[in-house]
Amino acid sequence: MVQDLSKQYVILDNNIIFDFGSLDDFDLLNKILADSFVLISPDVKEEIKEEISIDRLRFQLGVYISANDYETHFRLKREHRGLTDADISCVVLAKKHEGLCGSNDRLIRKVAKQEGIVIIGSIGLLECAIAQRILTHKQAVDILLKTIENGAFIEQKLVNNFLRRR
Repeated sequence: MVQDLSKQYVILDNNIIFDFGSLDDFDLLNKILADSFVLISPDVKEEIKEEISIDRLRFQLGVYISANDYETHFRLKREHRGLTDADISCVVLAKKHEGLCGSNDRLIRKVAKQEGIVIIGSIGLLECAIAQRILTHKQAVDILLKTIENGAFIEQKLVNNFLRRR
């Protein structure tokens, strides 16, 4: 199902940023999210700063303000030991802003769903690009395959479903 991202908060995890950054195509990601409020946490920014330049990515830093944000963070850290602070911050910010969590990471996706948060991954973003007529399905498939070639890890089942569409 293609998400309507207009006027939505979209909190990006590092793997989404790496997927589009590996193509040197933040312009595409910016177009897809043009009508969205794009946030990344300071933890995610710190994780990616030595790997990739995000100067051309349009985003704002999302930070915790309330005690509830911190309580949620520490609860998730206790309950899901496999998550890093950067992973948890994506979930907490998505919950705080009633937004979408942008991640391909299986555990983040599972935790976000348990928390009642809508998830979107690289394939979902490419689906949005098709729906917005930014890309054709063939162009989106080419981009997806290139991101995988560049090291993106996306569940094969999701890739196969996307390749079969249209």
